Amino acid sequence: MTGYSNTYHVWGVAIDANLESEEEGQAAGAFITFTIIGALLVIGLSLKSYWITVISGIGLGILMIWLKGISALIGLKSGLVIDLLVPIGMISLGVDFVVHAMHRYREEIRVGYLPRMALRVGLSGVIGALLLAMASDSIAFLSNLSSDIEAVIHFGSAAAIAVLSSFIILGLVAPIISMRVDELISLSGERFTGKFMVALKICGSLGAACASAGSVILMLAVSKIYGVVMLGATAFLFVVIPIAYLYILVRRNSTSVEQSPYQEKHRSDSVSRVTSAIESVVVTAASNSSIVLAGAVLFTLLSSFFAFRLEPTFDVKDFFDSESDFVTGLDKLSEHLGEKGGEPGVAYIRGDLMDPSAVLAISQFIEGLREVENVAESPSGEITIGLNVVNTARIIIDSPEALKSIERETGVMVQDRNKDGIPDSKDQMKAAFTYALSFG
Repeated sequence: MTGYSNTYHVWGVAIDANLESEEEGQAAGAFITFTIIGALLVIGLSLKSYWITVISGIGLGILMIWLKGISALIGLKSGLVIDLLVPIGMISLGVDFVVHAMHRYREEIRVGYLPRMALRVGLSGVIGALLLAMASDSIAFLSNLSSDIEAVIHFGSAAAIAVLSSFIILGLVAPIISMRVDELISLSGERFTGKFMVALKICGSLGAACASAGSVILMLAVSKIYGVVMLGATAFLFVVIPIAYLYILVRRNSTSVEQSPYQEKHRSDSVSRVTSAIESVVVTAASNSSIVLAGAVLFTLLSSFFAFRLEPTFDVKDFFDSESDFVTGLDKLSEHLGEKGGEPGVAYIRGDLMDPSAVLAISQFIEGLREVENVAESPSGEITIGLNVVNTARIIIDSPEALKSIERETGVMVQDRNKDGIPDSKDQMKAAFTYALSFG
């Protein structure tokens, strides 16, 4: 600071990490919102179903309620990890479960089964894989319970809750609801085709995806009550009202046509082309197994080589925005102090601190820290240390006015005959610190 500048930039050093975490967590809420919207749109595009998209969106909202409720029930502390990191994993796992279950169900529908039988056959074929995925993921997350770090334990517990909830709601309940809706559509006698209905389904899917994402982020970042209310309104608008309309159509269509349990197998050309392409890749890989295995081994060895060269680091930039004031302040500290900056530490000493010999031993301990390479020093070579019994005693000894005031108030003359900066007796130490505590 030369005195000629009109403005100055001031950065705090490691000031209020909790506030920085909260602010960045709120900023990350927008990314979670777009993640949910993107995931639901992927479901809608891959399965081409308004109902599956809407049911999945409502299911994701219910998952967040389960996560928050069960976490509170078992005593998990709310924080950045549970509120933001675990929900992201829950979204991906939930979408994975619902896509696998619904794809299998839709395959059986295309084969010709009625919805109820298609669900029974489809789920029986995929339930084993879903159970194994749920169990393996849960075990992997629960392994964090062996840690001594509370945040890691809470993360593992919350993630396991998320996996189980995703399996139940999106892997089991969502296909059942979708099956029941398909039955109602079949009984209504309507096909809901045409350009207008297609446009209505697309707009409805987009609206449901945005509303579901909004309700989730309200629950996580703003207010649980507002989030639940918005989720209920979303369910009423995009699920309850259309289902009520289907029930009206079913009642009007009193002479429904009995359907055969098997219908003509139908697969769209686009699905057939994609399936054929995947099948050709798998068959080609299986017929050249030696090449595939050799490539896998070579890639594994190469990855292992780079894995051993990876240095374990704990950089604050991995957890906070590299452009934030919090990180900028730490960068400025490293720039100007470098390796001399060090990290804060605490030495706890128990004993009679009014004993001059004990205070002298503490002074020698502090001086001995200079010989330790990992202890930071100031540019002048001094150990940076806060106010303590040693430097407080020396401040008193170096102040003639303080010595006179102590003698006047306590009747004890404080002296330092051996010139070590410490009062010569316990009585002098007690008088000095009693005065310091009373008058500063």
